Amino acid sequence: MKNHIKFLVLTFLVTTLSLTSCTDVLDVTPPDKLSTSIFWKTEADADLALTGLYNFLYASGGGYATSQYQVFAWDNFSDDSYGQYNYGGGTTALSSGITPQSGDFVLNYYANNYKAIAAINSFLANVDKVLTGEKLARYQSEAYFLRAFNYFWLAQLYGNVVIVTEDPFSVDFKSTRAKSEKADVLKLIEEDLAKAIAGLPDNAYKDGHAMKTTAQGISCTGVAA
Repeated sequence: MKNHIKFLVLTFLVTTLSLTSCTDVLDVTPPDKLSTSIFWKTEADADLALTGLYNFLYASGGGYATSQYQVFAWDNFSDDSYGQYNYGGGTTALSSGITPQSGDFVLNYYANNYKAIAAINSFLANVDKVLTGEKLARYQSEAYFLRAFNYFWLAQLYGNVVIVTEDPFSVDFKSTRAKSEKADVLKLIEEDLAKAIAGLPDNAYKDGHAMKTTAQGISCTGVAA
């Protein structure tokens, strides 16, 4: 009987230690990602975050690692060209049509642009924690330009889409939101471009950062059209 009790106590202790050990292993900061609890502490964090916003311009469009901004692949969605390698899903679209289930360009523009917008909204909600003055204004202007850029693609490709401008960490992920009319999306784009134009440097484009003329270029394309 004593041996049986000792065995139960030993089993309980081993199980407790195992659970504690597993908890410790799981409760760590991911080595390949930055936690929001340790971010937005220094100016360097703002530089990293802004670089991350531009990185969405390299987003894949699907299909043979085609960039979603490799726009000449759009010809494969028409009778202008034939894509042997189904760049962006154009060959499939010609044979099967475009449906809500279509992947590649049809899916990835939507998904990638909204991922970018979520990151931009988070940036705008937090960057003033580590920056002030002229640098803050310039970084915010670049973010407004990038949000306008992403919503411009969404409006042109899908028409009526959902408008989100809040920090994604403040949004209830179980909630739903109706699509906005294309005219309202274009209005937001115009507002963001105006903020960008007002704050971006009036210098020649040279280092990959948006300049005043970058925002003016999209504005002059006729966003309201």
